Amino acid sequence: MEKTAAAYIRKYRLDQILEERHVSMLELKTWKRRDILLHAGTELHHLLFLVEGKAKTSYISANGQTVLHSFLYPLSILGEVELWKQMPVLNEVTALSEVITLQLPLVRCEQSLRQDVRFLQYLVSELSEKLKNSNRNASISLSYPVENRLASYLMAVCERDVFQEDHGEVSSMIGCSYRQLQRCLSQFCEQGLLCKCEKGVYRINNRKQLQTLGQDIYGGITS
Repeated sequence: MEKTAAAYIRKYRLDQILEERHVSMLELKTWKRRDILLHAGTELHHLLFLVEGKAKTSYISANGQTVLHSFLYPLSILGEVELWKQMPVLNEVTALSEVITLQLPLVRCEQSLRQDVRFLQYLVSELSEKLKNSNRNASISLSYPVENRLASYLMAVCERDVFQEDHGEVSSMIGCSYRQLQRCLSQFCEQGLLCKCEKGVYRINNRKQLQTLGQDIYGGITS
């Protein structure tokens, strides 16, 4: 049964995070897989609460290289840094599945949000958690072999156990070379973890073993 905005507000107790006037402004929006929820470098028009599905945030450097920042699961807030700092969107946010968000139109409530005590308390907690996760993710490329990073990434992004992401982008995101990624994918196929369906497309064969190898190093992985 399709859920309403009110159902998600109750589920995640958003009335304890936002004042009533802001809760009444929340709008429900559905996104398809690969939709971009926030475009890096653009003006922030809505504050988003991710209430269904999963997404990834990535940083795009000046030379165009994309680096994985984090994975997002309910309940996550998007745009809070940009709102507080009054700056353009910092990281690209892309849907990894169908995603549902509740969004606040900032044209109606930006100033009042900055005075919403409930929201500010929530913001401090969220930013602290994101800082902790960011520090952890920044150290992953130095602490774990490519095999572990790729396994964890596959567990997080694969929709219906199918992997068909751009390999050049993935290698940049997990901090390895394109050749290392190809070698690791071939190794996973030889070990029976993956099956190559066609060029650039793989299917997970052994989810349990892949999850063990991934060690949940990117966080939030579900079985």
